Amino acid sequence: MFREIRMTWLITVVAPLLLILTPSFCSLGAQSQGGSAGNEAQHIGRPEDEATYIEFREFFEAGAGKIKPSAKLLSLNGRRARLIGFMAQLEQPPNGVFYLCPRPVFADESGGGTADLPVGSVRVIVRSAKEKKIPFIARSIEVTGILEVGPKAEDDGTVSSVRLILDAPEQPHNSDPLRHPQQSGQ
Repeated sequence: MFREIRMTWLITVVAPLLLILTPSFCSLGAQSQGGSAGNEAQHIGRPEDEATYIEFREFFEAGAGKIKPSAKLLSLNGRRARLIGFMAQLEQPPNGVFYLCPRPVFADESGGGTADLPVGSVRVIVRSAKEKKIPFIARSIEVTGILEVGPKAEDDGTVSSVRLILDAPEQPHNSDPLRHPQQSGQ
């Protein structure tokens, strides 16, 4: 029971604070709060860059028997896609990636690695955090990036079937990287 209380406290207090205080994850936090509207507005007139929304329930063909990727999932291979789901809470999270699942998941990984994750979980690659642990977010989040479909052996020894390479964090629309704060009054 003490572990459950401690984990609840960590999830509800510490993880959001880490997310807020870590600049490289700001775009991920903005997307989880519906911040993708700015993304869509930025891409008006460029349909090739618009992200197609896909739900987890659209990943596989309906029917009994072998699990087969749907035509929609296969059509998004190599294209920008948008997903909404829950970050899997892993006992030993890998660096620079997290897994997005259709429902909240805790995987203790005692010998099973990522085998406890639901079928269709997406490996989300955060390029701006290549060697960093991604702070756990305990609510649904929205991610946008390039979707990759097909088995791939990863550097950490796992094999993923569906991956999403997260879009790079955006510069705020009102920012000027060449402008220095000291010069603002001139």
